[in-house]
Amino acid sequence: MRRRALLQALSPRPPSGSAARPARGAAYRPGVSRNDGEAADRRVLLECTTNTRDLGGLPTEDGRWVRRGMLFRSDAVIAPTKADLDALAGLGLRHSIDFRATPEVEAFGANAFGEGVVVRAMPLLDEGTSVLGAAISKALREGDAATAEELLGGGRAREMGRLGPTQMVRRRVALDSFAAVFRLMAGEAGTPLVFNCSAGKDRTGVFAALVLRLLGVAEAVIIEDYLLSNECRAASNAATYERLAAAGLDIELVRPLTEQQADAITGMFRAIEADHGSFDAFVRDALGLDDEVVAALRAQLVAP
Repeated sequence: MRRRALLQALSPRPPSGSAARPARGAAYRPGVSRNDGEAADRRVLLECTTNTRDLGGLPTEDGRWVRRGMLFRSDAVIAPTKADLDALAGLGLRHSIDFRATPEVEAFGANAFGEGVVVRAMPLLDEGTSVLGAAISKALREGDAATAEELLGGGRAREMGRLGPTQMVRRRVALDSFAAVFRLMAGEAGTPLVFNCSAGKDRTGVFAALVLRLLGVAEAVIIEDYLLSNECRAASNAATYERLAAAGLDIELVRPLTEQQADAITGMFRAIEADHGSFDAFVRDALGLDDEVVAALRAQLVAP
């Protein structure tokens, strides 16, 4: 089923107030080349997002580290405060990649960065997934328990969550967008770059996993970063569950779509190997990235 990526639409905008903000941990330090093991050290704490963090600091299998301050993953940056814009300016961003579908952007707003950041739309969804996502979003927004049960019941939500990343890396529109972003990042002025979807966990999580694997990060570390979205979005998810329960919806029906599961990404990697023989072959054949582009990505994004 080709459904997972678009299901960001079921998550409302992060609620205002302290409940929507991540707990403050160690301050983000873009100049630090490696991570001391603390996830909070990679998080960029903004008022308008719940799930913004640096991919830098994660170790590679050959004993090196992903460079700090080059690649950031996030949920949509829709209504940044003055403090948010100041913090974002400090990252020196050049490019913003928005993986959301056009209807999502129209409904919730475009990314709003300061001057100097080029915002690029790179949708990952085909028409079918967009239509399904809109239907689910509408049912949850309106508290339509019967329609939610019809769309998500009988194990369908769990199937969407488990198979979504696998279907994404088999979808041509997604592969073309991923490849375009990789080529952008390989250029001299391709970073610092931030990429996002709505909640910064599904479509964003898949691309983060592909980037990290290409850079030589071990699968176990990639899974840890994928699951970190559950911690980052815990307060926002709690607010969503409270709203749905008040409307009479069964929150267990939607939990597979709001919380990350490790088998979604491990399943994606196994599917890539089954389809292409190896991850390197997937990069070459499905993404169309040649050795020169891959070498440029690793040279720019992995610290010696």
